[in-house]
Amino acid sequence: MRNMPEYCVVRNPRVRALRLKLFPNGTLQVVAPKDIGPRAIERFVARNLDWVARKRGDLCEQPVIGLPGRVDLAAVGECWRLAWDSGALGVDATERLLRIPHARTTPAGQECLRQWLLARARARLTPWLRRVSDDTGLGFARMQVRTQKTRWGSCSSRGTISLNARMLLLPAHLVDYLLVHELCHTRHMHHGASFWVLVEAHCPGYRAAERELTVIGRQLPMWSYFYPLA
Repeated sequence: MRNMPEYCVVRNPRVRALRLKLFPNGTLQVVAPKDIGPRAIERFVARNLDWVARKRGDLCEQPVIGLPGRVDLAAVGECWRLAWDSGALGVDATERLLRIPHARTTPAGQECLRQWLLARARARLTPWLRRVSDDTGLGFARMQVRTQKTRWGSCSSRGTISLNARMLLLPAHLVDYLLVHELCHTRHMHHGASFWVLVEAHCPGYRAAERELTVIGRQLPMWSYFYPLA
């Protein structure tokens, strides 16, 4: 039997059949209905090994990405210029300029950009989540910002909300929806009917937001996934 690739499973009660997704960072995701067991999922992946190999081959044939000359943080209306190989790391908030002391094709440069985006996301998303929490009356225990591979956010059973730094690259109304979505998980730790009723009460247009996220999520710049540069 051919070697099985590593994959993660995401349960979605709204899908009726198994689906595969391969992300630009190489992560293989299986989207599964809630009643499909692990062995059925494994057999499904095994039947689609040729598809996985072909898609990963397509990724490998893509040219090595360079890092950008600017970063548009659409969620907060900021456009930052990047000065690569600048000799010293620094941030000029007045000029919206980020100086990075590495070339724009290096892993070190990528890591600097990643750390800056994490810091910027923590600074902007923390008060944003508190504001939405106050507006909705949905409290939370604490929050953290990371660079998750496949999720925009999550909520633990203890009320800790984890947000993806790449949210800053989305339009503001989609960030509002994602924050409402995670706050609703502090009341309902599932995606059942009661959860969606609560989401709709605070975000009546959530269905359109979900559709828009699917489209925009595929259009985010490749560098934002933070998979290692070759």
